Amino acid sequence: IVKEGVLFKQGGQIKTWKQRWFVLRGHQLHYYKSGSDKEPLGAINLANSKITPTEKTSFEILTGKRNFFLRANTRPDMD
Repeated sequence: IVKEGVLFKQGGQIKTWKQRWFVLRGHQLHYYKSGSDKEPLGAINLANSKITPTEKTSFEILTGKRNFFLRANTRPDMD
């Protein structure tokens, strides 16, 4: 595990912001409903993705299949 912590992820179909626990392992960014969950809700492959800051504490991950919008509470959390 390289990094882990809370971020807010915008939904794919319904554009609401949900708090998720994220864990970065290699080129995979796994997200869970909470830090105590064993199985992830999903994963984002960062290998050929483009990560672009959009605001002070927000960024977008472009994967080719889907665009993910994430935000943090603070800039250090985002970093």
